[in-house]
Amino acid sequence: WGSGLPGNRVTALAIDPQGNIWIGTESGGLAKFDGENWTVYNTENSGLPDNWVSAVASDALENIWVGTEGGLLKFDGANWTLYNMGNSGLPINYVQALAIDPQGNIWIGTQKGGLAKFDGVNWTVYNTENSGLPGNWVSAIAIYAQGNMWIGTGGADEQSIGTGYGLTKFDGASWSVYDTYNSALPDDDVHSLAIDAEGNIWVGTYGGLAKFDGGNWAVYSTGNSGLRANEILAIAIDAQGNKWIGTWDGGLAVYREGGVNLSGVTDVEERHSAELPSAFLLSQNTPNPFNPSTEISFRVPRQAQVRIGIYNLLGQLVRELTDRKVAPGVHRVRWDGKDSANIPVSSGVYLYRMATDAGVIITKKMILLR
Repeated sequence: WGSGLPGNRVTALAIDPQGNIWIGTESGGLAKFDGENWTVYNTENSGLPDNWVSAVASDALENIWVGTEGGLLKFDGANWTLYNMGNSGLPINYVQALAIDPQGNIWIGTQKGGLAKFDGVNWTVYNTENSGLPGNWVSAIAIYAQGNMWIGTGGADEQSIGTGYGLTKFDGASWSVYDTYNSALPDDDVHSLAIDAEGNIWVGTYGGLAKFDGGNWAVYSTGNSGLRANEILAIAIDAQGNKWIGTWDGGLAVYREGGVNLSGVTDVEERHSAELPSAFLLSQNTPNPFNPSTEISFRVPRQAQVRIGIYNLLGQLVRELTDRKVAPGVHRVRWDGKDSANIPVSSGVYLYRMATDAGVIITKKMILLR
């Protein structure tokens, strides 16, 4: 793009009271964008314990709260304060989601540690044992003005896809769970959430972006929108109603019904919608041959249950990459050259196969070179 974004894997977004956009990246640290200028914070020039920023939130006092693999940080514009398992009630150091309620409480989603609430002094932890959370991997949180909390559970743990994932609503007393079986959610792996001025819930999943108004669902993907990737890792909504969307390998996208209103923001590329795929398609993996990992792209013309597995030449399953419902459009999965026990496999020719609930089965070959 020619911008100051330190990495294209955008994992977290927040907008402060001045309208600055704070952008967390997978390995490039934290960036601040004021519409013209970029400022980057990383382990070399700030208090960040690592450069993987997985969550960002801004409070009423203009503090920036940052979630990383090494804990939770508060940045007041000059000083950094780190909270971790050693000096706080944080249940685990890997913070994946942050939200601030009208009372100023910090809500913290952790990887496999559940949901924590921090009021500035005290810590309260919710997990599958003492609440209605479907899983302890809390990857997204959004809080509506009326106090309802929306919680996304999911993560990158491919071995547990389909267990404990989905979208949860918590009204302070009861818990309601939405997933691909009882709603039009395009994927159970929820990574990001935002609430617009009308109260619509915007849900980022590994199957695309969904809008939920409490009764109806609309789904956006690479097949029917300008999104460059279906893996939605971050969402933030600015004062003009623009939805800023961070994707896995697809950079940062901006969307607004009726047209994007950037009010002077530069360095943004508009992309026109594409047509939906007309048929199921499994593409050749890239790179091929590969070492150590490769990407597999596949297309589906309608919502479908899709299973993709890696097999040896004897037809034995080496690794299942995914088995889930996906939205219409283009999707991608990666194989890291390891088997189901997370052990690297030897060099050679392997088969990868896509099977769908529509009876479509497509098989292709790939070559791993160690």
